[in-house]
Amino acid sequence: MPELLFQSKQEKLHDGSPIIITKILGAIDGTTVRQFEDKLIGFFNQGVKNLILVFSEVKYINSTGMGLLVKLADKFQEGGGDIKLVGVPEKVIALFDMLGLLSLFKIYETDKDAIQSITAESMSSPAGNNAAVAAAPPPPPPPPVAQPRPAAPAPPPPPPAPAPPAMAPPPSNQMGGMGMGMGMGGGIDLSFGAESAVAPPPKQQVRFPHVAPCAVCQRSLEFAAKGNYKCPCNSSYITIDEFGNQSVHAKMNSYVIDMTYPCNAVYRNPVILAISCLAQQVGFSNVFCEEVKEALENAINITAEKSNPQAKENFHVLAVADANEMVIGLKSLNPFLVQNGPKDPRLPAIARKVDRLEVFPLPTRGQLLKMTKKKK
Repeated sequence: MPELLFQSKQEKLHDGSPIIITKILGAIDGTTVRQFEDKLIGFFNQGVKNLILVFSEVKYINSTGMGLLVKLADKFQEGGGDIKLVGVPEKVIALFDMLGLLSLFKIYETDKDAIQSITAESMSSPAGNNAAVAAAPPPPPPPPVAQPRPAAPAPPPPPPAPAPPAMAPPPSNQMGGMGMGMGMGGGIDLSFGAESAVAPPPKQQVRFPHVAPCAVCQRSLEFAAKGNYKCPCNSSYITIDEFGNQSVHAKMNSYVIDMTYPCNAVYRNPVILAISCLAQQVGFSNVFCEEVKEALENAINITAEKSNPQAKENFHVLAVADANEMVIGLKSLNPFLVQNGPKDPRLPAIARKVDRLEVFPLPTRGQLLKMTKKKK
């Protein structure tokens, strides 16, 4: 029976509290996810607050494992600590991004970087919580959970509705972005019309605390300040900015396809067949499938033509779909878009078939072509 291997060591903070660094070897899938959960819960039950997970030898993690990682990170943050990730392979980083989880974790290149971050957070003064806005924020409390806004009483004459319960301050760093320069980098938007689009007029900033319906379930919530929150009704992670715009993270109910093939155009058909089956499974139309097929054909042709046959290169395909949209990513060692170079004419053709087309540089080499298409 497959199993995960854990290689653990301990460091100490200035106050003597432990930091556990655990290197995981193997695949986190349906046969090992329970072992993964038991191991991390075991650390928590032993009083460990800060856990560093080294992913450099993780061959694969399924969406269940990623959802579990989000849940366990919440648990550690509620206990006053955190889970940091180190050495995450590009393939896993790409899947994190496709599932909308990338912004929920900090990812570091080395154990030392993660330890320095934990040490800096632990030594920050709690008094900074009350500092002026211009001051650097201290390490935040656990991710705040939005509280449903209570209905206003309505006896005649109707009194004013009571103020919604305030939420805890949002985390400034625990859930946002990537540490030490790791991550996808800035994506280049190649969506149809993106270059000629007129910038919208500036929006007016909202005043916090701000009451607004949850972008997922429409329950009325109060946001104490801009930042990241978790809705208590549907467990979605939501980021709200200074203008009141909400972004929803973590597509935990999605279906995922993960494929790797040699860089050769003859593998178009199995890729397109798998993606088409996924689209049919979630109820997308024949028109949707046909447009995705055309986009994939062009993308795979670009990948195959730019590959070196002597190097036996592979391309990697990830697809994530739920009832509302499909996100497809092609990871290739060879660039889809060369900086300051001519744009492949097939990229605009792809952009016309999808709602959003982006190219992301990968941390070491290669690029990720990310296509998003919504159900219509």
